[in-house]
Amino acid sequence: MNAKRLLGIAAAMIIASFAANAQNYNSYSTGGNVYLLPGYMCHHGGNFYVDGIRVPEQELIHYFGDYNYRETYEGARKQRKAGNVLISVGVPVTVLGFVAALGGAAEGNDALYSLGIVGAVAGAACVDVGIPLLAVGNGRMNWLAEDYNRYARQYLGYRKPTLNLTGSRHGAGLGLALRF
Repeated sequence: MNAKRLLGIAAAMIIASFAANAQNYNSYSTGGNVYLLPGYMCHHGGNFYVDGIRVPEQELIHYFGDYNYRETYEGARKQRKAGNVLISVGVPVTVLGFVAALGGAAEGNDALYSLGIVGAVAGAACVDVGIPLLAVGNGRMNWLAEDYNRYARQYLGYRKPTLNLTGSRHGAGLGLALRF
């Protein structure tokens, strides 16, 4: 083998060995001003909750760190908002377009029929773009909550409480166990 080929293979192996992670940087391990509270964080409807208590938006930068807040949260919030707007506009426009197309077809009005078809297609396109945007934004926000929980578990030893149905080998029967 010639030297150029070996060098190319070595470079490819080095590049392939790096972890490909969308959010690889974390503020937790770099000593940023981050709040790690003993509680389980979850995301629902664009809001974050720690042990059922809503975290105000202005405090999220302290929970996620500067980098994750600016790079992930702000982008995810914009994606969710755009997705919600596109879906909210697209559904009524699609319905009105179909109604107009049906009315135009029933009355023999070609202009109303054509306008209805254009409206229905435009509304459906808005919904088709809005649903993935909303899903990706929600996924990124869920990632933030999972990332917070992973570091809270690592640095504070906190685990999500779980309720398990347990059985005994000694004839005591079934029982419920709450693990912390």
